[in-house]
Amino acid sequence: MLTETTALSRYVITKRRMLGETQEDFAENCGLSVELISLIERGQANPRMDTLAKIAAYLNVSISEMLQDS
Repeated sequence: MLTETTALSRYVITKRRMLGETQEDFAENCGLSVELISLIERGQANPRMDTLAKIAAYLNVSISEMLQDS
């Protein structure tokens, strides 16, 4: 079973690539820093709820959907 951090990492990478966005584009569209997106994608961040909410809002999904073990 994937950890929530790993599941989030995979989810963000997959969705960003599906959108054809760079980390810079994705970060800007979410209202976050490139450094934070990079840490999330590498599984090295434990993002706060407001960060998760920004990513979820941009992707038009729920936070729980982003954290599901797919």
